[in-house]
Amino acid sequence: MKRIKRAFWISVSLAVLGALDLLPIMGIGRIIDLQEKRRSSNLIGAVFWGCLILSQIFFWYADKKRRRWLQKRSLPADQGAVGAFAFFQNRCAIVCDVMMIISGASVLAAYLSGTNSALIVITSVALLLLTVQLHCFFNGRNFRFINKYGKRRDGNESKKDI
Repeated sequence: MKRIKRAFWISVSLAVLGALDLLPIMGIGRIIDLQEKRRSSNLIGAVFWGCLILSQIFFWYADKKRRRWLQKRSLPADQGAVGAFAFFQNRCAIVCDVMMIISGASVLAAYLSGTNSALIVITSVALLLLTVQLHCFFNGRNFRFINKYGKRRDGNESKKDI
């Protein structure tokens, strides 16, 4: 259980880091040296894609461990919808879903208004990327599993589950 939780939260952290990594793009335009601009762009791209890929790898690891944990105990697999197609499943998901709707509206508003502000566009897109990922995480089966089996009724983890 501990490995599942750890992998899940590492995955969430990497998704947050990847979305936040988009924000320094605005500063690259101010760099005069062409070589420095290329290095900065490559670094931002490498961190972004690295975080995205590693986040997915940790997510798949948590999912694999979750399915094995359930199978070992002869418990039924979660038949609920995958996180991308489920909405408002719990408190965390409600916050993320509302933020996703707001950030989607802000991207649409920035597009329709024809704004030339890189700050507004990049921040809106980064926030939309983050909230879509968090929507999938917090509405998904791994998070439902952690909430359901992560703690005993008295609030403590069982020694056997660790």
